Amino acid sequence: MYDRPVTPLPLFVSLGAVGPTSDPGVAADFPWAEISKGKDAIVDVGGGQGTLCCSLAVKYVLQRIVVDC
Repeated sequence: MYDRPVTPLPLFVSLGAVGPTSDPGVAADFPWAEISKGKDAIVDVGGGQGTLCCSLAVKYVLQRIVVDC
């Protein structure tokens, strides 16, 4: 069907670019400090490379942020 093998690498590289470009906006626009009051942690389920959690850690002083890939 294909003249050459198809590799998933370009897709993964493309998906990896989404987080760093969208995460600062998500960190700024969502009331994370308000939601995290009285909580032990924020858990990013399906967090991939952890870029959202890195953006949250830079913007807020939260006790614990967990990335669950």
